[in-house]
Amino acid sequence: MKLNHIKDKTGRFGEFVFADKSKWKFNIKNASMRNSYEEIFDFIRGSALLIPRYNDFMKSMTTYFDTSDWDNFFKTLEEIRELSKERLKIMDLDISSYCNPAKKTSKSLYIDKEMMEDLLETIISLKLISPFIFDKNNFSEYWYKKFMYTVTGKLYDTGFVDILYKLIRQISFKFSLSDKNLWNLVSIKYGYQNVGYSLMMFNCFMHQFLVTYDFGAKKNPMTFIVSIINESFTWLIRTNINSTIINDSNENYFEQYLMSLDIDKMIMNESMFNNHILFGLKYLFDKETVDKMILRSTESTVSPIMYTIGNLLTSKITGISTSFLNERKTHYIILNNIFISQLISKLYPNDPFFQKLALLLRVVKNKKNNLSKNIRKKTIKKHYKTIMEKDVSFYGIKDKSIIINILNYIIEDLRLPSVYDVVKGSVVTIPEDWVEIILDTLIKLFDEKNDEFDKIRKFFLSMVSMERNLDV
Repeated sequence: MKLNHIKDKTGRFGEFVFADKSKWKFNIKNASMRNSYEEIFDFIRGSALLIPRYNDFMKSMTTYFDTSDWDNFFKTLEEIRELSKERLKIMDLDISSYCNPAKKTSKSLYIDKEMMEDLLETIISLKLISPFIFDKNNFSEYWYKKFMYTVTGKLYDTGFVDILYKLIRQISFKFSLSDKNLWNLVSIKYGYQNVGYSLMMFNCFMHQFLVTYDFGAKKNPMTFIVSIINESFTWLIRTNINSTIINDSNENYFEQYLMSLDIDKMIMNESMFNNHILFGLKYLFDKETVDKMILRSTESTVSPIMYTIGNLLTSKITGISTSFLNERKTHYIILNNIFISQLISKLYPNDPFFQKLALLLRVVKNKKNNLSKNIRKKTIKKHYKTIMEKDVSFYGIKDKSIIINILNYIIEDLRLPSVYDVVKGSVVTIPEDWVEIILDTLIKLFDEKNDEFDKIRKFFLSMVSMERNLDV
């Protein structure tokens, strides 16, 4: 198997030439990976020479990919961990030298030998299958997430992702202290608070930067990780200074770099998205009710539950990216959550969990309520044991401080316990076990093996088919 690099007027490409003379060409679009493509290509070429069965592996993967045979594609992909173990063994690295037990303290983010070995194997796996991720648009968002989780899933199991996120948060906090006025500018210009940027940085690292680690440099992977995170925050601040003081352009280069929108091909723009929601509501409700809900939605503010749960659930069902959903106009976010809420109510009429979830997705702040000063502390204290015991994560991160921040945000914004039901147009009381409903929903959403939402997905797709046939 040979791997060639091709550059022409249309861009950069890689091309495999297999033993049977067949060829497979892929686009090199990923910005961070494009800068490191030479090292990645050399690593692939070396692996093909050292591990003969890697050639057969790639031949099978490309064949299944081209024919959209996803069952066999993902079945074959499971071999990647064994291939990476074999490649790591051949490299004969002194992994112990990357781990210093003397630095282990109760407050340090220590990586032991076993976790370091898992990290190195994951990096190797990413390099070996990198031809499929040089261009993320090769996949729909659903298949891309499944693809990346299959490759990086072990890092979630070992707890490495929690350490990585904490490291990003620590560095973020350090930079925020350096110049609070500058961070205020970042917040105003890009809409990112420290926590939000940290989550995006974590996502970027797992999907883009980790694969660029250079084994030839023989640098400690953790040193590499820290340097990348530092450079990212430095770049963010420097870009903000340049664009604020020197460059008068309104283009958001940072957002273009970190947040390319992967919108499902079915819904290509905001106008189509809005029409799609209205079609769904008119299918599920009578016209008078829809008109009243539209009016109420324009007079309401989006609840945190709609952002954190509703849009995640919509993404799970439809494949539309959460970044696209979060940027829609306020009343359309509310109407979309009502649409999802009604789908759930219709499909699970006798299930208490789903009926309560449906209610949470359609309620907003009752403006007549005043926020009790102690309600956040009382609520968190009341549910603290449940929060700690539940195996809940947010984008794979199990840091409970994120979950508590989300719950605090919900409590403060909705001014519990009474809330406003946009569908009924009246004040209702939120379920007493709402915290448990939120936690269980997050567990289901981030569990790749959970298929409880497939029923909603299938019903949704049948509606899309109907919408197309009616040419609405």
